[in-house]
Amino acid sequence: PLPAPVVLSTLAGAPELEVIVTALAGNGRIERGQGAAASLEVDTVVREGDTLQLGADSLAHLRIGAAAGCVLGPGTRLGFTRIRADNSMLQLFSGHVVSRLAPLAAGSHYVVGAGGYLASVEGTHFEVSLESQRVAVAVSSGRVAVRDAAGSLVAKLAANERFDSAGAATEGSAEPLALDEPRTLGLPLSRW
Repeated sequence: PLPAPVVLSTLAGAPELEVIVTALAGNGRIERGQGAAASLEVDTVVREGDTLQLGADSLAHLRIGAAAGCVLGPGTRLGFTRIRADNSMLQLFSGHVVSRLAPLAAGSHYVVGAGGYLASVEGTHFEVSLESQRVAVAVSSGRVAVRDAAGSLVAKLAANERFDSAGAATEGSAEPLALDEPRTLGLPLSRW
């Protein structure tokens, strides 16, 4: 069973970020928080409470506000619990998502939940994957803290380090990755 999405506290006045599908190769669906569903298309606006589901051979790029973006891999199912300037929470139900964002202001959060783990970042380029209940987090640049569903720190990752729930890394012992350049799942960096 998947854990319930975690909602972090935030300032009452923080605006919802504009999230737009900027590139789509293949097909997908958007399930609106109100229950309606539609085909995913370029220029689709994503709101809090929406969930995206990509086809098995599909890729999508999303722009999140002015300083962040993410690429969804084939078969990815990703929910947008909260998308605010100071506090964003995405829930990965399957597949993988590569995120890139500018350094965050003090007290701000960008979190991707997956399979009972939370990957929270401090301005970075990172990937979270969930396949068959196995969670993996890889960092290209910046830092990512990985926590379990209880909130306990299980790994602190820096550039070229990874966490894999099958062989759960502990702080400071993450296995390095061979990441010569940021991963974009085949989309050109100019789309970021």
